[in-house]
Amino acid sequence: MWSRCFITVKASGNVATKSSFCFLEDGTKIAITAGNLAIASDCSLTGSFTVSGLVENIIDAQLSKENAIMAGVGSDITGHFTFIGVKK
Repeated sequence: MWSRCFITVKASGNVATKSSFCFLEDGTKIAITAGNLAIASDCSLTGSFTVSGLVENIIDAQLSKENAIMAGVGSDITGHFTFIGVKK
């Protein structure tokens, strides 16, 4: 099963929950209700976000130097996932 998420991150690193959501494979839209991301000086990315009560943890991720693309792996209680993000 896959999902497509749109996540807005505030300058503080907190996820803007009013403008962040996911679409499931069947088209169902679900809210992202919490989250925080942190970027280290080496462009590594850490954090988590919550979708339908399920906490999605970022395990290992990297942000491009121009802050345009991120990619990595994460986990939740159902297993591991990969992700790619592109700045809009």
